[in-house]
Amino acid sequence: MAAASSSLGTQFQEELTCSICLELFTRPKVLPCQHTFCQDCLQDLAGRGGTFQCPNCRQQVRLPPQGVTGLPDNLMAANMCEILQQQTLLSGPAARGTGHHHGNHREREQHSQRVTFGGKRSGTGQFGRHSAPAPAPAPIPAELASTTNVARGRGHHHGNQWQGEPQSQYQRTTFGTQGFGFGQFMRPVGVTVTEKGEIFVADRDNQRIQVFTLQGTFVRQFPTVVSGEKKMRPHDVAMDGEGNLWVVGWSVSSDLAMKYNKQGRVLGKFDLQKTNWYRGVAVDTRRNHILITQFTRGDCWDNRHGEVLVFRPNGTLEITVGQQQGMKIPQYITMDGEGNFLVSDYENHCVYVYNKDKQFLFQFGGEGSGEGQLKGPLGICTDRAGNIIVADLGNRRVEMFDKTGRFLKHIATDMERPYAVAMAPEGQLVVTDFTDNKVTIFPTFCLSQCLENLESGGTLKCAVCRQQVRLPPQGVTGLPDNLMAANMCEILQQQTSLPAARGTGHHHGNHRQQEHQSQRLRFGGKRSGTGQFDRHSAPAPAPAPIPAALASTTNAARGRGHRHGNQWQGEPQSQYHRTTIGTSGSGPGQFYSPSGVTVSEEGEIFVADRDNQRIQVFTLQGTFVRQFPTVVPRREEKIKPEDVALDGKGNLWVVGRTEFAQFAVQYNKQGRVLRKFDLQESEWYRGVAVDTRRNHILIIQTTGHWVNLHGEVLVYRPDGTLVRTVGQQQGMRFPRYITVGREGNILVSDSDNHFVYVYNEDGQFLFSFGGEGRGEGQLKGPGGICTDRAGNIIVVDLRNRRVEMFDKTGNFGKHITTDVRMPCAVAMAPQGQFVVTDVEKNTVSIFPTY
Repeated sequence: MAAASSSLGTQFQEELTCSICLELFTRPKVLPCQHTFCQDCLQDLAGRGGTFQCPNCRQQVRLPPQGVTGLPDNLMAANMCEILQQQTLLSGPAARGTGHHHGNHREREQHSQRVTFGGKRSGTGQFGRHSAPAPAPAPIPAELASTTNVARGRGHHHGNQWQGEPQSQYQRTTFGTQGFGFGQFMRPVGVTVTEKGEIFVADRDNQRIQVFTLQGTFVRQFPTVVSGEKKMRPHDVAMDGEGNLWVVGWSVSSDLAMKYNKQGRVLGKFDLQKTNWYRGVAVDTRRNHILITQFTRGDCWDNRHGEVLVFRPNGTLEITVGQQQGMKIPQYITMDGEGNFLVSDYENHCVYVYNKDKQFLFQFGGEGSGEGQLKGPLGICTDRAGNIIVADLGNRRVEMFDKTGRFLKHIATDMERPYAVAMAPEGQLVVTDFTDNKVTIFPTFCLSQCLENLESGGTLKCAVCRQQVRLPPQGVTGLPDNLMAANMCEILQQQTSLPAARGTGHHHGNHRQQEHQSQRLRFGGKRSGTGQFDRHSAPAPAPAPIPAALASTTNAARGRGHRHGNQWQGEPQSQYHRTTIGTSGSGPGQFYSPSGVTVSEEGEIFVADRDNQRIQVFTLQGTFVRQFPTVVPRREEKIKPEDVALDGKGNLWVVGRTEFAQFAVQYNKQGRVLRKFDLQESEWYRGVAVDTRRNHILIIQTTGHWVNLHGEVLVYRPDGTLVRTVGQQQGMRFPRYITVGREGNILVSDSDNHFVYVYNEDGQFLFSFGGEGRGEGQLKGPGGICTDRAGNIIVVDLRNRRVEMFDKTGNFGKHITTDVRMPCAVAMAPQGQFVVTDVEKNTVSIFPTY
């Protein structure tokens, strides 16, 4: 039996060995292919690039915005490595012999930095092991002592909590002290997190916004200026659909809603009623509405009431919500993934929930300290599953409820005064503490470890942490396989059922050389006819190095597989060789919201750089050529260009707006104004195209409020004379972009109806295609549109984060790219090159003839 135990331990140790450094895993990270490696080993392998190949199966891996640290932790590997380390410590020096860990790793990772969740428990409250108690963890380094908590001494499960274990003991990072310097705060009262993982904190009494990474590193700050040297105290901050910030606060004389870009440049503002009370802000990105809480009172404190004001970005009040529910002091507000909005009422100790049409649905909470009760609720946010996280200020805790308001669990119970909360893209939770002047970052704080209680509606509940899990379309079978768990279970099965057949070969990395085909899970890589990796062939050679000039911007198609439907299986659809240019900024070659693009017959790319109020020009190799401001003649002001198109003579038509007016302006290629005409005022973005056969200018127009939107295409002569209106009969709601095909057909993308509408050259409706969804042929928020020489239709599928190709009849062709963050505008170059802009990354990508 001792020999069997030794063999079992040896095989487990082999399974838990990193195939890069040949040591036990340290901070193990799991790749999409389910192979596991040390975090620092992956960091060395990936370098500064956004993609790399799995060392085991050669599958391409695209890093999340946070880099290697943003990859999922392999919780099982971390726990098993800790068990092995404890066993070797207890067995004496002779049993250790694992050697030092080279590269960027420490010899042994301290227990204080491990993330440990759940696990099988005995009645004593410890893991169900026969070994002696675990030794005390090594001391936490000084720089981490105040910022990291590790789950220890887990107890039995009771309701939604583990008794004997404080619910705040997820590994966390906490930063900040009281003060005025970088990374210090004087009342951090608001927080939001971008898709790229930047944390924006409203530092109220320091009158500024501070920006940090999800690791707590200070990045930059900017003052919350109103005008000139005048600043306001920010109360809350929210992100809109274009990546800009809306901040509410007050100055000495007024309450304000300010719009800033991420670097702090003022983009807009409007006044609010002076109340001398705190406000919250959220953005309905679907409708581009700004939701702001407001509290007012009459002659006495008892005559107070609260409401939510819904504004357009220009400050026009759309609707007031919440008066019928008797709100008293609504403080914070958030939008969930379904368009509902949720408001915390500090005085009524409740959370109110409204649907996307501002109709009241339900409320939950109520004053108290029991499960499901609240006392002075403040910050509120939702996660991807729709669960609701609330800062329960008076009870000094952070609570989680499901989307129906049913209590799930306590997230943290040891905070002084939790105030604002925000959810990061990968599930990290950020909480500010008003009294301690700190910000705390919880990692992905609940990991589903087993499945229980399958429920209707495509959700199930994790048996360990009770978190609701939304299933993929394939159901439970569509969840990722746990390759390591399958391998280790097979080892146990072999130990118990095949005593004579143990020790079946040498293991290197995450694979054993000898394996049972029926029980092994394999992902990616070249396969033989048996369904396994072809182990008799030589290893795949490393890909040739990418030239330095293209290293960060070029992806090469590698490892093509078999064709299935309209895609190459085994090959990410985005892996065309490409050149990507641009960063956020106002210098040459930098962008703030590149919202329109067109390409001339000579191969010059013209980009409408909206918030920089200019057109930038590049070659098809990505080289900057020139730029010119989008000036309006005789007005001494510039427009924000929303789209750009070329006419038959090689001149540009640009549509855009100033603060008070909207125009169509014709420029030559050097930026000289040739003519202009006025457009009807609209708060919605426009697209433009040119019918070069008839020299007609086609411009999108959307009018009305969000619940009653009306879209159409206006056809003008170059002098501004309206020729006709197209599309009124098809019920367009929010047409965004437009193009004219080689045969003269007009194609319009409608981002609210999720369709593309096709008309002939006379404006007669032919057909539409698309429809809301993620499947092949479906669209979700379509944007830019163009056609190639064969008549194929290329459409930006913005909310699915991809670019799609359809044939001229609207039949789905293929995915062109699936790894863009927020694609916006597209254009086709003469030789078939394809150009797409990204308004979140502020980049322009040039694909070759695809």
